[in-house]
Amino acid sequence: MENTEILNLAREIGMAIQRSDEYINYRMNEQKVECSKKLQNTIKEFNLKKSEINAELSKEISSQEKMDKLNSEISELYKKITNDENMKKFNETKRIFDEMLGKISYLISECAKGEDPYKIEIPDEENCTGSCSTCSGCH
Repeated sequence: MENTEILNLAREIGMAIQRSDEYINYRMNEQKVECSKKLQNTIKEFNLKKSEINAELSKEISSQEKMDKLNSEISELYKKITNDENMKKFNETKRIFDEMLGKISYLISECAKGEDPYKIEIPDEENCTGSCSTCSGCH
């Protein structure tokens, strides 16, 4: 099998990914986040507060009172962002999409190590602790 054939198969996988419900839901919710003026304004305000905090921290003598106020404001903005329904749906569909990509990547990686593609068991993402030392599934 030549490289060209393998690359063409990779393109087919790419097209299949773009047709998947996971991808479509992720992209639709991404667009809802991008089109929500209220949410985008809150994100801009959040980023401005982050810049203000960085500017205050870079001063030789920063005001603790100002830092406390900025931290409180940024915390409130963060809550608004994370509690926004469009953002919640986006984060959930992104998590599902990323999980699918992780499984695809894992499968290809194991095949590249010489494993039989039809005998590879893909680890359950929900039980992943994020630490390889506590996992018996990946390797």
